[in-house]
Amino acid sequence: MKIDLLLDEVSKKTIFYLGEMLPKIDENWWNNCVLKYLSTMQIDQLKRRNIKDLKGFDLAVLLKVFTSNWRELYKLSSFPYELLNYAKELQTIRNKWAHSSIQVSSGADLYRDFDTIERYLIAVSGNDNDEFIKKIRLEKIKFLKQDNEEDQIKEGKLERSNMQSSEMLKLKRTNAFTLVSRYIKRNSNVLIDKKQFVFSNRVKPYLNWWFEPRNETFKKDLYIALNSHSSKKMYVFMIPSGELFPPENYFRIRKELNDKVTINISGDDIISFTDNLGKDKISLKKYQITTIVYD
Repeated sequence: MKIDLLLDEVSKKTIFYLGEMLPKIDENWWNNCVLKYLSTMQIDQLKRRNIKDLKGFDLAVLLKVFTSNWRELYKLSSFPYELLNYAKELQTIRNKWAHSSIQVSSGADLYRDFDTIERYLIAVSGNDNDEFIKKIRLEKIKFLKQDNEEDQIKEGKLERSNMQSSEMLKLKRTNAFTLVSRYIKRNSNVLIDKKQFVFSNRVKPYLNWWFEPRNETFKKDLYIALNSHSSKKMYVFMIPSGELFPPENYFRIRKELNDKVTINISGDDIISFTDNLGKDKISLKKYQITTIVYD
């Protein structure tokens, strides 16, 4: 998915939203909510091009109109206040991509751009589950991946001084979180929340992965790490916010455990990573972002 396609969608959604809301702010909204905030040069361009509605504006002007009317828009909407920051970030993103014929951006930069666009579109449209948003989320997963199949952590060996000899091969959640958060920070410049991190060692006697994320964790980006202590490999996944929400539509729910989601994956299923308990047998494969090999 190209960035210009996303920016076109931002323009369309912003035009629709402003067209609905600006007349509620002022009956003479074209003059008092639009032209009022444009430069003399921009107004002259409108006259020369005979532009008389928002559809003739490019994204830079639309975002200018949006941020200039923010106070009144905020009063009329149920927006999160952070939306103003997203709009300002979008101005930077738009300028970055508009002023260069060739763009070479890192995966971290692209992830940040796509993430900002996703958050803005959800807030403006009020829909966090349409097909366009789903495509953005899947693109974000791609940016977290690297060209190599496995990511070798080189920052040093894990501390095992506090482990008993019988636990030497098992990775603890704290260490797993350190490895995963380090990887995510390096590839997307995102700091992940421990509350949004789920970890599982393969459990005897069947050596399956069992884990029970809380229902609400699916509302945000959810990171899952499945560890194979025998091969010293940890398979890492990111389920984008809202992608599998509500989880009861996809996974088994344990009512006796306050509606916790229960997921079971066979330890030898390192191809599809399919849940054995839910009625839809959801595969986590498309959400895999890397395999971490550790010492």
